[in-house]
Order: sequence, then C-alpha cells, then structure tokens
Amino acid sequence: MLAQAGVVSLMIDAPMVRPGFTAEADPLGPQSADATRQEVMDLRRGLDLLLARAEVDPKRVAYVGHSFHASCGAILDAVDKRPAAFVFMANPISESDFLMSDLPMVAEFRKKFGDDKIKEYLAKYGWSDPGEYAAYLGPSPALFQYATHDEFMTVAMEQKYFDMSKGPKEIKFYEATHSLDAAARRDRYEWLRKEIGVGELPAGALEKVPDTR
Repeated sequence: MLAQAGVVSLMIDAPMVRPGFTAEADPLGPQSADATRQEVMDLRRGLDLLLARAEVDPKRVAYVGHSFHASCGAILDAVDKRPAAFVFMANPISESDFLMSDLPMVAEFRKKFGDDKIKEYLAKYGWSDPGEYAAYLGPSPALFQYATHDEFMTVAMEQKYFDMSKGPKEIKFYEATHSLDAAARRDRYEWLRKEIGVGELPAGALEKVPDTR
C-alpha cells in the first residue's frame, strides 16, 4: 500500500520464524535474548542495504515495528541514529515490568519458575530489555501506539515506558487489543506523512488494508 505513495519498504522475518529455528524448552534461557540481539543486528544491516540504494533518500528513512519488532526498534533507536523517525506499535515496555507483573499470563510463569530465577535472568540478560535503552532514544521523533486492551501488557506499563523514554515523542492509545486497529493505521500514515513526507495515497487505499492478526 505504501509503495503507491512512493515508499521503498524493507520487511524482514524475525529470527523466531525463520527456517531452522527451534524453540527453547526453557523460556528463561539465552535464546530469547539472542533473538533480540540477532534482530537488532539484522535491522542495522537492513539500514545498510536501504541507504546503499540510489532511490532511497537517506534523510527520510523511518522504522516501523509492531510487538517484538517494536521492542527491538526501541533498541535500534538507542544504538543507531540513522533513521529519521520511529513508529512503535503495541510495544515497547520494560521486560522487567512484564516478567514481575501479575498479568494472568505471567502469574503461572512466575509460579513455575519463581521470582529468583526471573531476577537472575533479568540480571544476566538485561541488555536485551528495551527498558534499559529508554533513556537513549532520540533525537529522531517517535510515535508510540498502544492498545488499552492489550493482552500482553497494561496501560500503566505502556505509559511508564513512554514517560521514561527520551527524544521528541508522541503517544496515542487505542480502544483495541495487541493487534491495534484501523484508527492506528490511519494515524500512523498521517504521522509518517508529516515526519518524512510520505506521498498521497489513492482514495480508499488505507481502508483496503486488512487488520493485523
């Protein structure tokens, strides 16, 4: 859809969905952190590729990421200052806030592994927590899009991350689940038009985009 507005897009598969990936039996093992590290490395190499192309304006490159990709995008924002704008969809939050929360999906997890093991994991792999990078975001502007009925986090977690992040920023909440909704899609497009000059879309183009699942 964005190609109709003159946008060149690069979309990559996350490490967890590539051929040959095997899920780790222990979710508090190193593989989760390693996937984050690999993703950020891949994103930086993706920027190398885009910026090497003559048809790409190096001053108008933006990063848009949803869920895991938004978490990794926050780390990218902190360590790589080449993108001119960032959109974070349904993340980031602090991983420590999530793992030590009382969310239903976390309660059984904490009961099974115990808080001591979770704290040990966070101490060892804190470098993979987007919360550790919030103070280093910017100077490129960022749009944070969060859901008020997200299955994986609370509004308090979302607001906390936004409040502790640096750089020019804007936050929007949507009466939606983790997948967000059409209103978020419209806001995202309009924000990118403002920040990097995305072109006009044909009438009704946005409405034809299926909802994220």
